[in-house]
Amino acid sequence: MFLHVGFNNYVNVNKVTSIVSTHKNIPAPIRRLIWKAEDEGKLINLTSGRKTRSVIITDTGQVVLSAVEGATLNNRLKESKG
Repeated sequence: MFLHVGFNNYVNVNKVTSIVSTHKNIPAPIRRLIWKAEDEGKLINLTSGRKTRSVIITDTGQVVLSAVEGATLNNRLKESKG
């Protein structure tokens, strides 16, 4: 099962550990997590140049940036898990 995260990009549902919504700005701890993931080569930017609206963290330590709202992703995740 896969989670549609926008712009025809998908993430494996079984690998998602958390989804962080970034309404107006990205919280400092999440920003640091993004910087660390970028330094380690574990950052995946799937925003297609749009504003980052949610950050998906996987069990493999990869950090995925999405332009889709966190609430929308959460609803899609619930639907896909049944």
